[in-house]
Amino acid sequence: MEKGNRPGIYLETDTRTGISILLVGADGKIEHINRENPAEDLVAFTDLEFSYYHSAIQQLWDKHPLFEERSPVPISDYEDFELRAIRIMEMLRSIDPVVYFRVSQQMAEALALKDDGSPFPPR
Repeated sequence: MEKGNRPGIYLETDTRTGISILLVGADGKIEHINRENPAEDLVAFTDLEFSYYHSAIQQLWDKHPLFEERSPVPISDYEDFELRAIRIMEMLRSIDPVVYFRVSQQMAEALALKDDGSPFPPR
């Protein structure tokens, strides 16, 4: 894989040792994950357990004070929510590094959003 590629998830097939999944970050850092073949990887993915991760997200969404209807919302609620969301996201690293990579990209995009005054989440 040549430098300068756009961030994303790529499949490299000419490795002579199977396939390699390349995770290219926004900073250009490339992480290689070697696999035997795509079919085995897909079958392995179906056995991954995401229920604890999903439960943690649902609990954060249902119970975090950031989502209580009040005004103004203290900045400390936003900061606490961000820290909790990042900790939950880190769970994915041990479950599946490819999923973690994608979620971490989405998290970075969300954290870069500028406040335009519109409500969040959109109703």
